Amino acid sequence: MAESMSAIEAVDHFLASVDPDKARDERPEIDRFVASIGADLLMSDLSGTQIAAFAEAEGESGETLEPVRAFLAYSARMAFTSSNLVGHLHIGESAAGFTLDSPDAYGVTIEGLALMETQIEELKGRRPEIAEMLRIAMASGSAFLVAQLLDIKVFDALRQQVWWKAPAASSLVGSFVDTLIFFFLAFAGSGMPWSRCPAGLVAPLASLPRWSKPL
Repeated sequence: MAESMSAIEAVDHFLASVDPDKARDERPEIDRFVASIGADLLMSDLSGTQIAAFAEAEGESGETLEPVRAFLAYSARMAFTSSNLVGHLHIGESAAGFTLDSPDAYGVTIEGLALMETQIEELKGRRPEIAEMLRIAMASGSAFLVAQLLDIKVFDALRQQVWWKAPAASSLVGSFVDTLIFFFLAFAGSGMPWSRCPAGLVAPLASLPRWSKPL
C-alpha cells in the first residue's frame, strides 16, 4: 500500500497524469464525487458503500460517471486504495457486454500489474531478435518467389533446345538468384562481413552430384 493520501490529494495526482484539456473537462464530476465523500477522507478508508451511494444519488449514465471510474481505477493502480472499487459504481453494461461487477469481469492487483509491466519490458527487449526473425522470414519468402518465377522464365526460353539444357540452366540460375536475394535481404546492413557472402553463394554447389571418376 502506498502512503496514505487524502481524496483531494489523490484527485490532484490523477489530474496531473492526464491531458490538461481532459483534466479540465473531467474535474467537475470528480469534484462532485470528492465533495460527497469528503475531501479529507483518506483513500485507504474509501468504501464501496460510499461509491455506490454517490452513483445512486447521481442517477446518471455511465458516460457521465466515466471520470469517476477513471479516477478510481487510477487510485487502485497507484495503490491509493486497497482494492479496485470501480465495480461499486454499477455503470451498466460495458462495451464487452457485461457489468463491471459481473462474474465475467476481472480485476488486476498491484502485484499483477507489476508483473505485466515486467513482462512487457522483457518483450520490448526482444524487439531486435523478433525483427531479425521477421527479416529472415521475409528474405526467404521473397527469394523463393523471385527464384521460382525466374526458373520458369529460363525453362520456357530453353525448352525447345536439347532436353537437358532447360532444366539445368533454370535450376542453376534459380538457385543462384535465390541465394543472392536471400543474403542481400537477410543480412544487408546487419554487420555481417560481406566477404563471407561468396562462401554462402557457392555453398549449394557442394551438394551437386560429382561426375568425375575417382582416382
